[in-house]
Amino acid sequence: MLSCLLLALFFFAIVPAQAQEKLSKEEKKELKELLKKYKKDPLALQELSQSVDMYREQVQDVEAKNNILTSENQMLENKVQQLEQSNMALNNQLATAQDAISQISQENTTMESRGSEDNSMDLMGTLFRVQIGAYQKNYIPEGLDTADGSMTLEQADGMQKVMVGQFRDYQAAKELMGHMKKIGLRDAWVVAYVDGNRVNLNEVVAKEDQ
Repeated sequence: MLSCLLLALFFFAIVPAQAQEKLSKEEKKELKELLKKYKKDPLALQELSQSVDMYREQVQDVEAKNNILTSENQMLENKVQQLEQSNMALNNQLATAQDAISQISQENTTMESRGSEDNSMDLMGTLFRVQIGAYQKNYIPEGLDTADGSMTLEQADGMQKVMVGQFRDYQAAKELMGHMKKIGLRDAWVVAYVDGNRVNLNEVVAKEDQ
């Protein structure tokens, strides 16, 4: 009785109802012979049933792994999208900074009125610039530098550092820094150079002036 029950369950497990309707006469005949064979050998039927259970578990395991891979793929797609959005935001910030510098230049009849000179400024002595960001290497395009030197890209400490402005007067650099922060570049800060080499700001500016 138990073997007959197992046989019936096995039959319906391996041959769905729709598939049974589509079986040819020869296939039905072969299936009946197979059922007779297992009916005479309950042990073989039990082993086959266990094999079916094992294969079913394997299929479920594969489906679970596939679901995990699908989820991980979605996470990667979301991360790529976030990076693209960050890159777009950065490009917008850089464009805004360039527009701000251009506007500042147009508002002043001479560069001296803001304490800044053009690209021909002698790099010897003390200079102040405004750093508006530091990013991982290869994140910023190499062609960022402007022809007039109002914006340049420096490679240092494994980072890409975006610099704007060129000032002899520290207060003028601070004014530009404040303007950069107002337009959304909150990481802007003044940096100092002596004879073309970057130095600690405290070395050239009294703390009370900062």
